[in-house]
Amino acid sequence: MNQTGLGLAKSAQPLNQAAYLALAASAGLSSIQFWMTVPLAALALAERGIPPWQIGLVGAVPWLTLVALIPLVPKLAARFRALRVFRTGCWLGLAGAGSFAAGDAIWLWILGYGLCGAGIALRWIVSDALIAVLSPSEVRGARIGLFEAWIGATMALGPLILAVAGIHGSLPLYDRGGSGGDRPAAGAARTHPCGREGACPGRGLGADSG
Repeated sequence: MNQTGLGLAKSAQPLNQAAYLALAASAGLSSIQFWMTVPLAALALAERGIPPWQIGLVGAVPWLTLVALIPLVPKLAARFRALRVFRTGCWLGLAGAGSFAAGDAIWLWILGYGLCGAGIALRWIVSDALIAVLSPSEVRGARIGLFEAWIGATMALGPLILAVAGIHGSLPLYDRGGSGGDRPAAGAARTHPCGREGACPGRGLGADSG
């Protein structure tokens, strides 16, 4: 995927260090959120006595969505610009986390997993492509290697956070505090980059942030 394929101008500036770190942080935190929710359904639904076939169905949703969207991402990036597609992926992941927090009905969880799968498909392909295309040649290999190592580490960090936070409470992603208010336990919505002001990369990526 070249600059034109990413919806970037041919004169786009190289990815500077600050923008690279912002992009890596956003993609990594989004990935942590995804890898927290992947094992969540199997654990929480099994505890609720849901039949195994329904658990398998829910668990397959994000991967089916991911596979279905992968061929479309380059076209979306070329038409709507890479940064817009990346941000959309962030918001889809956040909406998926919100679906889990909204209730424990299976249809809500299927919706949430579909949104999470769509979000990671957009973020994953676009972030890889932005780093590969816009990084200066002298640091491109190092940046790609570090980025992929960081994303790989998030696959372990997500389940680890979930194991520490647990799945109990009135809702899977919330822990009922002693004050009577709901507070995020695992923080899927809180750790998500689009849940924090200025965390989604915009400026310094060599493209119009619109």
